[in-house]
Amino acid sequence: TRLWVGLLSLLVFLYVRSFHVIYTIFGGGVVRIIVEILKRIIREPRPINCKRKKKSYGMPSSHSAIVIYFAIFISLQLYTSSLYEFFDFISIHTIQITSPIKTFIKLILISLFSSTALSVVWSRVALGYHTKKQVIAGMTLGFCLGVIWDRLWWRFWSKTLIGQEFHLF
Repeated sequence: TRLWVGLLSLLVFLYVRSFHVIYTIFGGGVVRIIVEILKRIIREPRPINCKRKKKSYGMPSSHSAIVIYFAIFISLQLYTSSLYEFFDFISIHTIQITSPIKTFIKLILISLFSSTALSVVWSRVALGYHTKKQVIAGMTLGFCLGVIWDRLWWRFWSKTLIGQEFHLF
């Protein structure tokens, strides 16, 4: 999973090349570091019936924390920005969309991110890699950090030159 997430992050970054993408990906890295620190402090093992024995601890679930972080952060960014800015962000400049359609597209995208994240969380329990308590802890951490990261974006970066127009190459 780390390989796929890393590869997807790299491809998005190379396509968009903006500070916003770096900020989003960096937030995922912060979540990962916090999860690893908490795992070493809490030291709760994975479920006994874990199908594939892993050496790392299970509390909190890193998959749950990271996927919920991305779902929450991206959903909040979509919700609080105009859809034109979002389309401009992904280089679709020629679309003329009315306001109700923009809202509908936002809801579809937020639903897609949320359902994908929840399916990943569910799979961690269904596959026996984590207990419900471990994924709930990961989800809570990811949710909180997604909201905090979004608030930090709007507080410190969104109005600056870097937050709006900075492209690396």
